[in-house]
Formats: sequence, structure tokens, C-alpha cells
Amino acid sequence: MEEQTKHMDDPAGQPTLLWVDVSVSGEQQEIPDGFAAACRVVRVDRDGVDRARSRGVSVDFMVASFDYPDIDGLKFLEALKRQWVSTPVVMVTVHHSEEIAVWALRARVWDYLVRPTPAADVQRCLAGLKRIFRMRERQGSRKACAVETPLPRDARFRSQKPCRRVEPAVSFMASHYYEAIREAEMAELCGLSPHRFSRVFREEMGITFQAHLVALRLERAKALLANPSVPVTDVAYTVGFNSPSYFARAFRGAFDVSPSDFRARAQKRPAPLKRGKPDPLTDLTGQFASLAAATP
Repeated sequence: MEEQTKHMDDPAGQPTLLWVDVSVSGEQQEIPDGFAAACRVVRVDRDGVDRARSRGVSVDFMVASFDYPDIDGLKFLEALKRQWVSTPVVMVTVHHSEEIAVWALRARVWDYLVRPTPAADVQRCLAGLKRIFRMRERQGSRKACAVETPLPRDARFRSQKPCRRVEPAVSFMASHYYEAIREAEMAELCGLSPHRFSRVFREEMGITFQAHLVALRLERAKALLANPSVPVTDVAYTVGFNSPSYFARAFRGAFDVSPSDFRARAQKRPAPLKRGKPDPLTDLTGQFASLAAATP
């Protein structure tokens, strides 16, 4: 991949962004409009970073753009941080998990953004970077901090191009399950027609789109119900249900226990059960597919 430099009409005062493609698939992800409009963008692949440095490209900050972070990609990002110690590095990724986000923060990534990236998040990121640029003249050089950051387990299974065509939707749903997510929007995100997306989602996930969304919400609800100070109704709304009564029916259908009874059992949960007796809380099994048709 050759470096592609985008000059703005008025480059004065604009920071230079080195956009580094670190995708497993090899496909270039679109640069969010906020970055493209506010910066002079130099786009490279992994090998292009050294070429840019050898040519004396002055870089104000970098974006490492991932689709599905793997071991090689995250190690590359660690090396990037060591080589460009005083340069802020932002990580942008399609696949998101809490473990990867925590790893990024521990690895001293300046910011962590998930695709599709809301414009407000891009503006927040740029505003913070501008504050750094204003202080840069008063900052001295920094030495690399030798900190070993264990790679997240998620990365160990993504060393090759992902085979699931609905992975962008699955990743988005995992971090936005509480929002009103439309199947047509997820189809567009995956580059599929709504009809084809529905069929492919079921083929690859073994469950319908709506059932998967309900399952995500119910699993999160179980964690919130452990807090006795949060009303069951608030739990329902927090995880994305518009109807507390439907939430109660869906919860009972999935776990064979009402939300209130689940909470009561959790509060009365004894010390480790005797061997041979199943734990009624951890042995619950969900039947999410049957709930999809009834979702409001």
C-alpha cells in the first residue's frame, strides 16, 4: 500500500495524522469525516510507518485502524508506542470487547474508538488532542516505559480473516445492546440486503438477529439484578426493553424464573453447594429463539 496524503484547502494549523491500517482482512476502512476534515492525513500500512519516518514526515498523532485485533496487530501497536514515544496513538476497531478496551488503556493508547464511530466521539477525541498540541512546546522528551501488558484472550483467536460476514453487526450489538438497533441498519453495516442479512445471520450465529439481541439484553439484566438497590423496572429499561412486562416474560421464558425471584435467589445464595447438586443460578439455560417474534 502506498502512502496517500490528503491536503486540506487551508493546511495552516492543521495537525498531521498518520493513519495506519492494521486490518486482518487487508481491506481499508473508511476514515471518519471528522478526522479527514480536521487533519492532514497520511495513510499507510504497517510497512509504511517506517517509510514515513525515514522520509521525515512530521506526525502529530496516529490512528491504528483495526478490523479484528489479533496477536500480531496488538504487538505491532505496542512497538508503535515504543518507537513514537511522544506521539499520541488512537486505536479504532470494528471488533470490540471489554477485554480489548482494557488492554488498550493499559498499553497507554491515548483513546479507544469503536466502529461505526459516532461523530461526537471523533470530535471529543480531536478536542483532547488539540489540548495536547497546545502544551507540546512546553513538554520535554519522554522515555518509553517498559511495561508488559498481557494480550487479551480475544486476540488469540483472530489471526486470520474472520469468516463471519455478520461480525460487524455482532460486535456493534455487543457494545450497543441497550439502544434501539434496527436490523436494516445492521444489514447495511455488513454490506448485505436486509433479507440476505437475516438469512446469513441465522446461518452463522445459529439464532435470529432479534433473538440474539434479546439474549444480550437478558444476560446483562442478570448482572444488574444482582444489585438489590436497582428496581426491576429500571433494569428492564437500562438493558433496552421498552416494556417491563415483556422483559419479565422474556426473562422467565429464557431462565425459567422471574426477575424478582432470580434476584431473591441471588441474595440468598448459599456458600458452595454440595457436590452433585446443580447451582440453580448458574445452571439456567436460555431458549432465546422463541422470544424473537414477540419482541415489541
